[in-house]
Amino acid sequence: MKTKPSSEAGWSCRDELSGLFHRAHFLAALEGELARLDRLTRPLALVLVELEPAPDWAAFGPPARAALRPIDLAARLSDNRAGFLFPEAGRAWTGRWLAGFLANLGRDGRTARTGLALAQPRAGLTAEEMMALAVRDLSGGPDRAFEADPVTAIIDDERRLLFEGFRALEDGRRP
Repeated sequence: MKTKPSSEAGWSCRDELSGLFHRAHFLAALEGELARLDRLTRPLALVLVELEPAPDWAAFGPPARAALRPIDLAARLSDNRAGFLFPEAGRAWTGRWLAGFLANLGRDGRTARTGLALAQPRAGLTAEEMMALAVRDLSGGPDRAFEADPVTAIIDDERRLLFEGFRALEDGRRP
């Protein structure tokens, strides 16, 4: 990825092709958000979007930036992968956002795969662990139905987690 020099810090934190943040800035922001998570009562969502073939990053960047809230962050992570950080966003909100984003993307025959990782307050996840969770999901984890119908997959997954939590309590275990 190319970055252009910045007069302030010597290097830009933005990718020259897409206008999105670059990988190093994204990972630093993820570490910062995870550290901040201990003071919050809302989760942090990390979404990976992998497009095949690789997108025209100059065309991908503006709609990606436009789809974000002011507290969100988008980055170009590789030739065909983008990452999104959503502070204070849970699974249901993130799924709705992703469904709308993919629908509005106008993929022109591209295949999109998604990976999602959520961090809850006081969970103690590291940036590497959270990225690994999202990559595992991207590589064919339990949310593969996410591609076809993200909202339904999320609702089903939350119901499953709720049921498992109640079952653990009934068995005297901690959910």
